[in-house]
Amino acid sequence: MQLILVTVWQEFESSQEHIVPPTHPVYQRVVNVVRKIVDGNQDLEFMREQTWTILVVDSQEINAFVLPVCNISAVFTSSFLTLPNVYL
Repeated sequence: MQLILVTVWQEFESSQEHIVPPTHPVYQRVVNVVRKIVDGNQDLEFMREQTWTILVVDSQEINAFVLPVCNISAVFTSSFLTLPNVYL
């Protein structure tokens, strides 16, 4: 577990200057998808009670990860822009 947190922290540190604000259009699209996932899993107590932190990183890298241990969900803009609008 400790190694995962160290790895994520290193990723966060290297991407910090590229994190987009909540007003960014891709951030808003990510929030909509997260809401659909959370709403679709209300039968899971963990999903009902969890408060998630969403980070969207402006990057050409295709990457995304979720860490329920520390409530962080991160999506890189290139990853999200490859999805057709039907999923949004």
